[in-house]
Amino acid sequence: MDGFDVWSLIKQKTHNQGKSPYFEPSQIWWVQFGQNIATEIHGKGEQFLRPAVILTRMYTNACLVVPLTSVVKEGDYYFNFVDTFGTSQCAKLPQVRYIDGKRLKYQISSIRLEDFDALKEAFCLLIKK
Repeated sequence: MDGFDVWSLIKQKTHNQGKSPYFEPSQIWWVQFGQNIATEIHGKGEQFLRPAVILTRMYTNACLVVPLTSVVKEGDYYFNFVDTFGTSQCAKLPQVRYIDGKRLKYQISSIRLEDFDALKEAFCLLIKK
């Protein structure tokens, strides 16, 4: 079975699970991104997980998230910071996604308020280009 077939089965289970967990902007969660196409960011491992920071809550149980990587990258498409546990993170700004809260698996840490404000500003500058 290829990655898309495996992801399809996991996605069905995720869709049918109960309510989404409680979450707030600036929190960092493991998110089930799934298997995606070409340059679209995807999750890794058996559950197709990737860390992401919550930008804002949308509706009751959905949000905008910015996927993260531990690989430091430079340029307008990235925002590097250290989370509240001291782990280096790099936000991949062009990969912002709207997700249902059911994709949130568990909270890892948070981003400090001053870094969160700078992250949002970096994203706004990117979409103004």
